[in-house]
Amino acid sequence: MMRKFFGLLIIALILPFMSFAKNEKSVIAKVGKEEITLEQLEKAFQRNMNRKNEKLATVSKDSLYNFLDLYINYRLKVLDAIDKGFEKDSSVKADITQNRKSLAESFYFDKYLLSPTMEYYMKQRQRAVKFAYILITYSPEMAQKHYTSNIPMANDSAWIKAKEAMKLIKSGKAFEEVAKEYSIDKETAKNGGVVNSYFTIGKLQRELDKALFSLKAGEVYPEILKTSYGYFIIKLVTEEPRLVIKPSHILITFENDSVHVKA
Repeated sequence: MMRKFFGLLIIALILPFMSFAKNEKSVIAKVGKEEITLEQLEKAFQRNMNRKNEKLATVSKDSLYNFLDLYINYRLKVLDAIDKGFEKDSSVKADITQNRKSLAESFYFDKYLLSPTMEYYMKQRQRAVKFAYILITYSPEMAQKHYTSNIPMANDSAWIKAKEAMKLIKSGKAFEEVAKEYSIDKETAKNGGVVNSYFTIGKLQRELDKALFSLKAGEVYPEILKTSYGYFIIKLVTEEPRLVIKPSHILITFENDSVHVKA
């Protein structure tokens, strides 16, 4: 009860002072001997409330009250644990070490793996692309071996044919002409390899996605792509800003032989 009272008392003292804090290093509260600066409080708010760039000056009074209550009670519990010598307990030390390791792994995964990947995909989702491809499937006698190897096989006739096609393109022959001659997909081949649809990232196999969305309109990916279907050579034909469509509808329901219309 006293801890709760003490926490609320600190909140009451902090709020009027926050508006007069000169800079982020200004001490706005003390919990025991611990000084809390505006910068520390703001960082704790951003981290714990998942509001990465939000400043305390823009937070509503109710939200600020709630966070201060939580944060001060947390600091009081930490000081209480230190007073009782918990930080010297071997089992507590082991738990802290394990928690630090887990948090470090989570932080690393989020900052260096998850966040950059999500930012990349969100950026690329703004594009819709049309592409052309040349597909050369594996020969029947080599198909099974391709399931267990990510490396093209030098003696595979499909690989040899794919290299011939790529060599022609790099030497200056039109992609469309090479597609008509080499691509096993005759439906797209007769159209120069062009797929008459637009795609956003995530709709194709990963190998094709990664290569296709690294290109600019008119460019051919410089390497032959090995997939579960066969060897691909791809070209980005054109791209457009992705359209977001918001449809409306009219709903007609029937109840007891009467009609209700909702728009």
